[in-house]
Amino acid sequence: GKGSYCSFPVSKIKKTDRIIFHVLSGDLKKTEIIWRTESGSWRTKYEGSQTTFDASDYLKDVPNFITHFNFTVNARHNSSYLPNACEVEVWHLPPGAKVPSNWKKTNNGGADKISNDFNKLIEKADEAFNKKYWNESQGTRATSNPKQESYDFLRRAEQLIGQQTNIETQYAMVLRLASKYAEYTKRVFANTAKVEFIEAAGRLLAQYGGKANSLGSLKASAYTNIAKGWQELTKAAIWGDHQYNKMYCDKEAKRYLNLAT
Repeated sequence: GKGSYCSFPVSKIKKTDRIIFHVLSGDLKKTEIIWRTESGSWRTKYEGSQTTFDASDYLKDVPNFITHFNFTVNARHNSSYLPNACEVEVWHLPPGAKVPSNWKKTNNGGADKISNDFNKLIEKADEAFNKKYWNESQGTRATSNPKQESYDFLRRAEQLIGQQTNIETQYAMVLRLASKYAEYTKRVFANTAKVEFIEAAGRLLAQYGGKANSLGSLKASAYTNIAKGWQELTKAAIWGDHQYNKMYCDKEAKRYLNLAT
């Protein structure tokens, strides 16, 4: 949690393996998994309170040019450190390997379960969105949103955000969900569905953006995530005379970036 990180070659990780952050000392507040290239370029793949990972979740869409996974704790890519000192080991376990019985619990209990449940709902939404149209449910709302099943999964994921007690993880969840709404907006063809995804993202960002001012030392980080969410929504938003049009989203993105700085 003070700028150190663990790096592991992608070539040595199999889809059936597990990755576990084992706390040796201190107070674990957040973990991070980073995709890194040979030249040192990087992108954050996971950021939250989870401590146990299935390698398959991070290998299934890894580009060929990603050579390493980097692991950090209580930091934002080795910067913006939290004040909580923490030392961990990162364990790479093959199938069937048992966690030593003398390990103390390494996650954040209910908060960690919330993050796991949130991630699973996002995965289910992706699976539903990628169905061929002839396999989709033809419910009563199918004509207004052909991706209704995905929308419903995202709305369920949204309900979990309010239950997350770790503020940094909570706002990372807001950003991820807003980005997912924006992604679906760009991919769906029906205009009514685009509007539905846009409005859900706009309401989400407005709700948590309004709460960020009360977060003390964490509000800059929260504002940054909200700004990034509005930036993603700006890319997906459509022009027109409605609340969350492209111009409005762009204005909100700039406003929250200013608040963050």
